Amino acid sequence: MTKWNQFCNLAEWDQARFLLDVATAATVQFGRPASVRDQVRNYIGLGYKLLAGDAEPLEDLLVFMQDPELRRSFSALYEELGDDKQAIAWMDIASYACAFICRLAAERSGYGAVPAPVVEAIPDIYEYYMEKAASLGITETDDGR
Repeated sequence: MTKWNQFCNLAEWDQARFLLDVATAATVQFGRPASVRDQVRNYIGLGYKLLAGDAEPLEDLLVFMQDPELRRSFSALYEELGDDKQAIAWMDIASYACAFICRLAAERSGYGAVPAPVVEAIPDIYEYYMEKAASLGITETDDGR
């Protein structure tokens, strides 16, 4: 089990895995409405592919961070959540996890400029997302370690 209080001690790629695992757990429990949940689940899946070293999904996942057409991005999907505080916390966590892995994958592959949410997804801001996860009751992940 990995717990939030261990986050700072993990290597960045392990931090990315932890964040994707937290986002997955939040998606299972709080992902709604179904149309948004399915899209976000797909984006998290792309994050796991990036984590495994496949750089191909990077551009598709970057759309989730900032879609120029404003249809498939985090911001567009966020609009569908209304006032559901649990769903909003879930989306915040999923967005951070996806931006975090995008940043690492972009750095590893030498990808050019990335949207601001990706640049800003650094380990130093994890406390905000830890609080969001705690509000959902997600304090650790079962990562098989």
